[in-house]
Amino acid sequence: MSHDPNYSCSTDGNGGSGGISPQLTDEEPLIGNQFRDVWKLACWQMSEEDNYSLYERAIYASLSGNLDHILPVCEGWSDALWAHLKVCSDMIMYHTQISSFSYKFTDLCAAIINQLSDCVWQ
Repeated sequence: MSHDPNYSCSTDGNGGSGGISPQLTDEEPLIGNQFRDVWKLACWQMSEEDNYSLYERAIYASLSGNLDHILPVCEGWSDALWAHLKVCSDMIMYHTQISSFSYKFTDLCAAIINQLSDCVWQ
């Protein structure tokens, strides 16, 4: 996720429409990973590569939300529960981020959303 501290959605004199906050004199740098979509897709693809070990794929899978490659390393019900909850919370956060912000969809973003949604919400 990323956050632009220069953008305000509150009613701070802008009529609630958002925009650059008038009390800032200098722009502050963006916070977070602006290319999170690309990063998650790269992790997802790496989790499906056969030339990585089972545990390396599980690490990339946990970073990207690829449940099918996390479950093989789960040793008990608590590990499997963690994996399911991790993937669900990531997807809820991702969908909330997309729907809450004026997110600019590109073809890459649309492909990532479709791929992640199809695989996770089976």
